[in-house]
Amino acid sequence: MTSPQADVVGAVAGVPDRAALSSAATRLVDGAMNATGADAGVLLLRCAGRWDMAAASSVGIGWIDLEQHRLGHGPGVYAVREKRALFATGIGDDQRWPEWSRLANRRGVHAVTAACLHTPGRVLGTLSVYAEKATLGPDSVQAVAPLADWGAAILEQLITRTGCHEVVDDSPVVAEAQRLLMERHGLSARNALELLQCYAQEGGADLIEVAERLVVTCDRVPGGGTSHSGRRHDVDHRPFA
Repeated sequence: MTSPQADVVGAVAGVPDRAALSSAATRLVDGAMNATGADAGVLLLRCAGRWDMAAASSVGIGWIDLEQHRLGHGPGVYAVREKRALFATGIGDDQRWPEWSRLANRRGVHAVTAACLHTPGRVLGTLSVYAEKATLGPDSVQAVAPLADWGAAILEQLITRTGCHEVVDDSPVVAEAQRLLMERHGLSARNALELLQCYAQEGGADLIEVAERLVVTCDRVPGGGTSHSGRRHDVDHRPFA
């Protein structure tokens, strides 16, 4: 029997262009479902901070997944901020994400395991697992986290190979830095991101760090401006139960 990671690699071997991204996302969903016995979904983060559903075990699961990012809170949003995998049970009573929790609970979701699909300096999306019963816990994180790591590596290879550079945003601060460069210099989203990535590589810095410097101080990238909001983008580092 092959591992979920091997299934992902096998699914995208020889698949051309953008279809490979969809195929890889579908196999990630299948692997997560097989590993946990629950529903699953994969979201990809695209230019200007837009989240798209790449694959899901059902339309309802895809909707629940996307609603987190529309509302700006939920376990998947937290997983991206923390760049790790986590789980939450008793969703219906969870006051950290009251609006999303009510929506998910009405759809029968009682437990979630969410993992950030990321490589160093780059967030690609999320892999989330949804269960009708409170059956997800540390074991589900141990099952999903390695799959997410493999999936992120495969997705990044595919993005580089196929030229699908729109799936490249790291965080809201990166998206805002892109917008600043696009507005000030008339760059495309792709060229704005490439400029940020180039500066990060030359300076040996993290992409988020470079983006934050541009947004907050605007003194490290030639021609930089000021943030629309003028505020610092803080990350919620509270412990996740």
